[in-house]
Amino acid sequence: MRICQNLKNFFFDDPDKLDYSEIENAFGKTGIYGICEGIVGNTFFEFLTMYREGGAVQVILDLNDYPDYFKPIQRMYIEHLSGIAEGIINNTSVDAIFLNCGTSSLDTISPDLFRKWDLPLLEEISKIARKYAKIFHYHLHGKGRALLDDIVKAGVNIICPLETIPRGDFYLAEVKNLFGDRIALKGNIDPFFPLKDGTFEDIEKNVIECIQSAGTNGGFILASADGVLKDTPFENIFAMVNAGKKYGRIYG
Repeated sequence: MRICQNLKNFFFDDPDKLDYSEIENAFGKTGIYGICEGIVGNTFFEFLTMYREGGAVQVILDLNDYPDYFKPIQRMYIEHLSGIAEGIINNTSVDAIFLNCGTSSLDTISPDLFRKWDLPLLEEISKIARKYAKIFHYHLHGKGRALLDDIVKAGVNIICPLETIPRGDFYLAEVKNLFGDRIALKGNIDPFFPLKDGTFEDIEKNVIECIQSAGTNGGFILASADGVLKDTPFENIFAMVNAGKKYGRIYG
């Protein structure tokens, strides 16, 4: 257990002593113009890859070769992030809590590794969100279609960014049809083309496709699939927003 104590000393600050004021400040500035979320942290696999020499490849080998060594570390990490989730909720007015997948997608890991090492964290954060009637938002970039059933059962409320081929493997209409009554969907506008490099007409076409695929009966948040890239024209961002407002009323 010495390794756990060392990790706790170096990486796991007491959630009760963290400063949550910046999150509350962001909530105040967001106002009625959007949902303000508090970031809880990363998946367990991503946490390990950030600090393990050798990165994701070495962590995969470690978890396979020494599972008993990492189990108590996993439990401690879940308790730590659960404390942060409660700290955010109890010290701010946020609408939601947010968990990032990092490298924990099917671009890097297997479904079995996800279920064993990351899914328990999602389940615990979901319990906390339900306890306080908050939204639980999970960011799963890249490929992850095969993980969706487990993610929905874990109690995640919003999933993003639902990237399409080649960077992702999500077909928005299929996801909406299978899971749309149990989880809200966010994203699917390609950040490279059309959002960064396309014309207003290209953006409008993509917006219409997304709304027609997932906008019926609500539960879809139109957004870029994984952020807005550097040098994306502001005019293109506004074109996406305006097209969403226009066609959301027509096709939504």
